[in-house]
Amino acid sequence: MATKPNFECPVCHQEIAVGEQLVDHLHHNHSKDTLAEFVATEAVAMEEEISE
Repeated sequence: MATKPNFECPVCHQEIAVGEQLVDHLHHNHSKDTLAEFVATEAVAMEEEISE
């Protein structure tokens, strides 16, 4: 029987514990600067994919 892999944080790739919410992990483990940099980087990457 196949098992579903644990969800991981898109910022640090740490597995999110069963019962833990991603938003709680982000809030407690990442600074605003880290989150802003991640969002900006992802936005640029998405823009580059669209323009190709």
